[in-house]
Amino acid sequence: MPTAWSELAFPSQKPLTSWLRELQARLSYFGRWLSNGKPRAFWLPAFLNPHALLTVALYYASITRHAPLEALALQCDLGPPPPRVRAAVRASHAAGALQPFAEHGRSDTDVGGGEAGASAGGEAGEGGALDAAADDDDDTVLYVYGLYLEGARWDASRGHLAELPPRRLYAPLPVLAMRPVQHRPSPADGAYVCPVYKTVARADVPTSSGHVIPNFVTSIELPAGPDDAQPREPSLRHASRALATRWTERGVAAFLSLPQ
Repeated sequence: MPTAWSELAFPSQKPLTSWLRELQARLSYFGRWLSNGKPRAFWLPAFLNPHALLTVALYYASITRHAPLEALALQCDLGPPPPRVRAAVRASHAAGALQPFAEHGRSDTDVGGGEAGASAGGEAGEGGALDAAADDDDDTVLYVYGLYLEGARWDASRGHLAELPPRRLYAPLPVLAMRPVQHRPSPADGAYVCPVYKTVARADVPTSSGHVIPNFVTSIELPAGPDDAQPREPSLRHASRALATRWTERGVAAFLSLPQ
C-alpha cells in the first residue's frame, strides 16, 4: 500500500488488492447502517476505532441500568446467539461483509464470524434457547463478529480452545456476546485471557506526524480446555491454569484483520 494512503487509512497488513476489497466492504457496511438503522450485531473489523464501540456499550449500560460507569466491565460469552442476531450476521455476510478466512479456517467444530458465525455453537438446547431469548430482549448486550484466532481454534461443540488442524495458522471465532456486568470478578482458573489486536503485527503503528495508532483493542476470557488436556509435567499436574499457561506461551491472540 502507498505510504501516503497508510498514513490516513485503517491499520492493515494486506496487499493492495485485498485492502481495497476490505475498504469497499467497510463502506458498504456503514452505508447499510445509515439506510437500515443500527444493526443488532456489529462487524467489529469495520470500525477504525473498535475500542470506542466497546466503550459506548459501557456508557449505554450505565445509563440504562443506572449503574456507575466505573463499576461496569464487559464480559465475553461465546454461547449460541439469539435467532435475531444470527439473522443479522447472516444478512451482513450476504450483503458483502468481508470474511476472507471464515471458510478456509474453519473445521467441523469451528464457526466463523460471517455466514458460519450466524449459527455459532450449532443448535442450542432448551436452556440455551431460553438464555438466548433473554439476551435478545437485553439491548445492553453487544454482539460482535469477524474475529480470528491465531495459534488455536474455538471448539464450539465443547466450548473451549483446542488445537488447530495441521498447517493451519488462523481459525475464525463465533459471534461474541459482550455483556456489561457490575463488579466483574477476576478471571477464573483455567480461563485464558486472550488479547485482541487490530492486525497480526500486534505492535502499535507509528505515523510520520509523531502519533501512534494503538493496535491493542481489548482482552476476552476464553475457557482454556478440559483438565485431561493439561501437560503431564509434575509441576503443572495440580495447576488448573496449566492449559491457559500453554496458550499464553504459544502467544495465542485474536485479530480483526488477517494479512491476506
